[in-house]
Amino acid sequence: MNTSVQKPHILVVEDHSIFRRFLLSWLSRWYRVTAVSNGFDALRWLQEGNQTDTILLDMQMPRLSGLQFLRNIRSSGMFASIPVVGITSTLTQEVKARCADFNVLEVFPKPYQPETLLGAINAAIGQTTSDLMAA
Repeated sequence: MNTSVQKPHILVVEDHSIFRRFLLSWLSRWYRVTAVSNGFDALRWLQEGNQTDTILLDMQMPRLSGLQFLRNIRSSGMFASIPVVGITSTLTQEVKARCADFNVLEVFPKPYQPETLLGAINAAIGQTTSDLMAA
């Protein structure tokens, strides 16, 4: 009998292909990861009935920016409570304020420290880093 617990799922929304591939590869060590290149594709993925434990969201993307994506999911009944951790190449006070308006747990500037980002993702899903290492 298999008693293993299924890994938490992370939706990575990142338009830069190198960052997206890095995050997919790196986070896959601990999580199930789906990676998409923009907010439009992320919204469509959620609307198709897929579920995630948290979203790692780039704030500046083509088609549907991170903030536009957040406006959509926070106004919906189904996706409003999904925890979000943000990343951005331009972390201004305005971006911080807008992220706070949409209940983004934390937002990090690029380049970010992977260990710090991992800590924020773990907190978003209610795990500690030691929980991950024990799994």
